[in-house]
Amino acid sequence: MDARKSTIKDFLSISNTYFVIPVYQRNFCWEMSQCRKLFDDLLHCINTRKTHFLGTICYKAEELNTNVIIDGQQRITCISLLLKALYDASFDGSLRTKIQNQYLLNPLDDGTMKLKLKPIQRDAGVYKRLLSHYKVDSDAFTSKEMNTPLYNAFCNFRVWIQELKEIDDYENKLMQAIESLEIVEIIVTSENPQEIFESLNTTGMSLTNTDILRNYLLMTAPYKEQVRLYKTYWLPMEESVTTEEIQNFVCSYLVTKRLSDEININGKRWKINPGNICLAFREEYSNMCNSDELEELFEDMYKYSQYYKHIVFEKGTNPASLTDLGARLYELFETLKDSRFKPLVLYLFERLSNGIITNDEMVQMLKIMISYVFRNHVCGARGFTANYQFSAFVMRKLQDIQDGDDYVKHFKKIISSGHGAYAFPSDLMFEHALLHTPITLNAQKIKYL
Repeated sequence: MDARKSTIKDFLSISNTYFVIPVYQRNFCWEMSQCRKLFDDLLHCINTRKTHFLGTICYKAEELNTNVIIDGQQRITCISLLLKALYDASFDGSLRTKIQNQYLLNPLDDGTMKLKLKPIQRDAGVYKRLLSHYKVDSDAFTSKEMNTPLYNAFCNFRVWIQELKEIDDYENKLMQAIESLEIVEIIVTSENPQEIFESLNTTGMSLTNTDILRNYLLMTAPYKEQVRLYKTYWLPMEESVTTEEIQNFVCSYLVTKRLSDEININGKRWKINPGNICLAFREEYSNMCNSDELEELFEDMYKYSQYYKHIVFEKGTNPASLTDLGARLYELFETLKDSRFKPLVLYLFERLSNGIITNDEMVQMLKIMISYVFRNHVCGARGFTANYQFSAFVMRKLQDIQDGDDYVKHFKKIISSGHGAYAFPSDLMFEHALLHTPITLNAQKIKYL
């Protein structure tokens, strides 16, 4: 690893160099407060004629004239948007040419220009149009695109620059302040880029655990392989289960594959949950050592995501419009809001896919789970918490079923074999709870009852 002091001018203005945001990085997500802080720091530079330390930018030279950004993508993207806003606001032809040719674009042999910064796929369309249009017109963007942090940051910079008009020669002064921003360049050579990324990413907007997991899995591959794996598996997987559910899906997937809700992390037993999912994944797949194994993992996760998408429902879904299987899944996961059985349902979907069980048998087992869950709600079972322990127990017992056995019969026997908080309330217990116990259900469950 090589570290050196530099400036934004020296870093971004290198001729014919491209800066690539790898696919494992998250979208640009700076909010107005962070963009305003940067702009205020630049105003302070103008007023005091001092420089400002922007932070570290960590990258790896992946190919000729291509620097893959490991840490610092938010700052680099923000600076590019600010420079484009200044370009649009300026009437100084020489300043505009400087911004365009040194910082935003690289000339190609055919006389055309190419963007120096390549954001991740989800930001690329908005970023390209922002930089391609002179005096950006909102008509070029959809309402969804105009609500992105990229578009909002650009619009904010455009407004704030207009407010500087009372300052004499404000355009060149702002340009000088930007160019003088100090940074520390960290060039990764043989080090583990994931370890460096995590050690540097202790400030700014926190990464989610699935951000870190995605980075951990993809960082081990060369850049072109990262792009292929991301487009082929991870992005379709996120789109299938939604970005809001991806973390819960990853937890359910790992519990399903392990047939256990526990894992040993640093010598201690932990319950698998969204808070430790990255550590749990590292422990489970620590021996994964080549690209074929990585591809197999992504392929398997994608396959299970296609099961998981059946238990993610859009707002306003009408259960009456669903198939019998879909209606039972809606009943369990939306009406009763029970997440404990997600790993078990993934397990059963895999068996349905392999022809071990039929669709009707799957429906019957879902009805058993629904009855189990709702009886426990009504009976007020203590300790009936939202962990995956009972799912793991049932999956392990299901492993013992032999070919030709009555799957549903064995499933019901396993579900009914729990004790204490995991017991299946009998008809008598359920009746007694309805007649003699204060029912503390919410309005949705009362309506269901």
